Amino acid sequence: MRDVVRLHGDLPSIARYQASIDPVSDRELAELVVERALTLAGRHAGVLAHRWRGLHPDWAPVIDACLAALMLDESLVQDAAIGTSLGPLLDDGLGRYEIVEWLGSGSGGRTYEAVDRAVGGHGSEGRVAVKLIAIGEGRLEEMFAEAGLARRMTSESVARVLDAGVVDPRTARVLVASDRAVFIVHEFVDGLPLQVWKAAHPDATVKARTAVIGAIRRAMAACHAAGVSHGDLSPANVLVDAQGNARLVDFGRAEARSPSTTGPQPGSDDARLGELAEWLLSPTAPTIVQFPRMTSRWFAASAAIVVAAVSATWFLAGPFLERGGADEAPWAGTTPVVTPDGLPGDASRWLQSVLAEGPLAVDGEPGFPQQAIAWDSRARGQALAGAPTTELELCAAVSALACGDRVRATYHANQAIAASEAPGSEAKTSEADIARLVANLARFFAPGGEDAPPGYADSLEQHARRLGAPGLLRLPVLAERLAANKSAEEPRRFRSEGGGKVFDARSGMTIDIPGYDGK
Repeated sequence: MRDVVRLHGDLPSIARYQASIDPVSDRELAELVVERALTLAGRHAGVLAHRWRGLHPDWAPVIDACLAALMLDESLVQDAAIGTSLGPLLDDGLGRYEIVEWLGSGSGGRTYEAVDRAVGGHGSEGRVAVKLIAIGEGRLEEMFAEAGLARRMTSESVARVLDAGVVDPRTARVLVASDRAVFIVHEFVDGLPLQVWKAAHPDATVKARTAVIGAIRRAMAACHAAGVSHGDLSPANVLVDAQGNARLVDFGRAEARSPSTTGPQPGSDDARLGELAEWLLSPTAPTIVQFPRMTSRWFAASAAIVVAAVSATWFLAGPFLERGGADEAPWAGTTPVVTPDGLPGDASRWLQSVLAEGPLAVDGEPGFPQQAIAWDSRARGQALAGAPTTELELCAAVSALACGDRVRATYHANQAIAASEAPGSEAKTSEADIARLVANLARFFAPGGEDAPPGYADSLEQHARRLGAPGLLRLPVLAERLAANKSAEEPRRFRSEGGGKVFDARSGMTIDIPGYDGK
């Protein structure tokens, strides 16, 4: 699989390995292939999994298990850029482009989906893509000159460059670990990177693949006619939409094109185009490999490690506050003190009330929308002053989540995590865990969120109870999606037999995990 990725640029695919791996008798190997492919697919893992379920129904249990495991990886939602505003300031004092989701990373920087707040809601969704690039001394004018050249291109096969600007040093240090950075804004293309599209469509006809290559050729011709060399032609920078139309994106490494001498030069756009065409038109041939059989002792050890890791992460985390029972809390039934500006005077009591009781704890007090705006303003002001606090960021994250604002909920949850990990922070580890819980709820259960794997709500419910935050699951804005997810729950693989023994239904073995509490 390493060779497939490193030498051929392909994602490991079921089509490549199905002749040598049986998804039932070789379950561990099947999971290895699918897990690696979904991980490499990144934010497109759900689309790839959906396609593969239809193409390979006998692999569906493996696909579902691997997708669920991937969704449990909390690191996928931790990105300090989400919710950040860039570009010229609008009337509210925030930048024109608000980052809402990570799209991908490459050698040139990180690319995000963003909302153009100047046009969003005025007859347009305002969706754009923003590339953040760290730059060295003397590169600023050169970058803007190249972006200006790229703006001249109007081909339907090219995502047009719309704007460019400088990221302020404070934000640049947070987002790209550099004092100097620029952003380039281009049209948003809703499609799959070419390597994911190829893995998801192993049955694509030669005609369909040739049409993609033709679109890339037209895009290259438009670039060169405008005097621009793309500089980074790769499968990751070609997006294919649901209709099979390909668009060239990401001009973060573009430069003025110098005339070629005696044909395609190594590393040039022309040479890369030839390599890309050869790669795309090559079939995904099955690889027949004889694998050594895994012993039951090896599998038992691996399973024990997996169960122990999941248990430690999700079910053995310490509670947010010491309390008598699963749902009891010393602040239950109390009413938070509210100051004249509409915010509770004691942020800790307000936060703990909502975590424990949900919306009932603030019944009769100012509504969540007003409080969300106030908490957001106070948290951003504190951050600008250079003294962000985990507690304040959590208040902003929870109130945004209660309003169904998944972008701001994720932004403040990530800020809370960062504040808790800052040197000298007195935040409890469980506060960062609650911030991760908020980010996961925002990602999968807030309106407009991604589809969660079946039964994921049950895992979050148990985790929320361990953290003393069951109130988050009672927020009305999440209720419908949480209920739908719980109704799709599949039978559990692991069952506690008491005394630290866990039965694994897949392998038929009992594993010793001292201290495992059955949850």
